[in-house]
Amino acid sequence: MNFDNLIVMIIFLVGVFVGGIFGGLIYTSFNMLEVELQTVDFQIPFAQNSTIDEAPNVTTFQEVLDITIYPFFDVADSLPYLTYFMCFAFIIALAMVAYLSTKNSLFFVVHLLFTLLLTYFAILLSNAYTKLLTDSTFNNMMVEFPVYNLLMIYLPQVFFVTSLVFASISFVNVVKPSTKDNPFGVNYGGDF
Repeated sequence: MNFDNLIVMIIFLVGVFVGGIFGGLIYTSFNMLEVELQTVDFQIPFAQNSTIDEAPNVTTFQEVLDITIYPFFDVADSLPYLTYFMCFAFIIALAMVAYLSTKNSLFFVVHLLFTLLLTYFAILLSNAYTKLLTDSTFNNMMVEFPVYNLLMIYLPQVFFVTSLVFASISFVNVVKPSTKDNPFGVNYGGDF
């Protein structure tokens, strides 16, 4: 019996929870570092101004940071979107694994029981996240992630519905009709 659906479901729950919090931590750290770096400025001793038009004249520390470090902080603005894409990539992975799986129909019952167990785990994660949001520091850290906040608050519902939909897709693949060329049914998962 393959447990690929179940493994992807566990990775979905843990990955979404940890990945979003880690993204919020990195986003906040980048913002704090940028604010602190903007307070540091001094003249660079022995600065040689360039006579080439394409090369910038750099005489202060802030001008050096404008060229080297500050462009990385612009990348941090796309971090909330990266977190959203990660969450939906896990959902797409669940769909692909469910579609490509060929299992015994008894596995559908195991999948439903495991879905109920993991939904309880999703309730615990959602409650823990809601409790973390009551802390002002954590709440300020995650304010730039509104879609992720909604996903984590409604994680049990999202997980339960997607798991049932993909379990039904997997079950339909098990009971798919057989053809003349393949009397055991089309085996999507065995094509690879």
